[in-house]
Amino acid sequence: MNRFVTLAVGFMILFVGGGARFAIGLVLRPITEELDIGRSTLGLAVAVYFIVTSASMFLAGRLADKFEPRLVLIGGLLVSAVGMGLMCVLSEAWQVFAFFGVIFAIGNGVASITPVSLLVSRTFPNRAGLANGVVSAGMSAGQLVIIGLFAVILVHSGWRSVFFWGALAHLALLPLVFSAIPPVTVGVAEATATQENGAAGNGLTLRACARTRQFWLLIGVYALCGFDDFFVSTHLVAFA
Repeated sequence: MNRFVTLAVGFMILFVGGGARFAIGLVLRPITEELDIGRSTLGLAVAVYFIVTSASMFLAGRLADKFEPRLVLIGGLLVSAVGMGLMCVLSEAWQVFAFFGVIFAIGNGVASITPVSLLVSRTFPNRAGLANGVVSAGMSAGQLVIIGLFAVILVHSGWRSVFFWGALAHLALLPLVFSAIPPVTVGVAEATATQENGAAGNGLTLRACARTRQFWLLIGVYALCGFDDFFVSTHLVAFA
């Protein structure tokens, strides 16, 4: 399989996931009006999503190292589809926390930049930076295009249809992942053992990184960036 097809699939995974995660802000007001769920409750559910998906990205990286990125991505896409599908039948406040804040958050965090980055770095070992730049652009493009499409669906079919099509989009990616990303059969166990022994090339182990100031500064920057994105996107449409 052409490695550029793998690159395109990685882009599409981040394209769909990057756009779908902001759907809650688009439908916040209709949900509030129909189900009488307060904006503060929905905002808290988004905060739970933010925490859960962050932890899931850490888990995704560990699983991708131990097994293979393809399996991790397939699992993440399936869980994301389940979470969005369940949002179609939302009827009570606690379900927002369970369906979006936990289930979808886990899937969205697992089928994320972490395993995709590992995948493209292995596929383009000599151009890993450029390849990661291409697939990462999928997240921003998804926020622009997917949310626009969701807005059209919202106007014509209602907020439940937004989540239905979001779930369908995640499921549609599964055949692409199966066909375009080859299974890893050689070298995964050896690479994992090398990393666990603290000899991962010229890099640092996770434990060594955690003892550096740069590591925590980088986490802080990403946390602030994510908070800004979700705070604005969650409440902007409702207050417009």
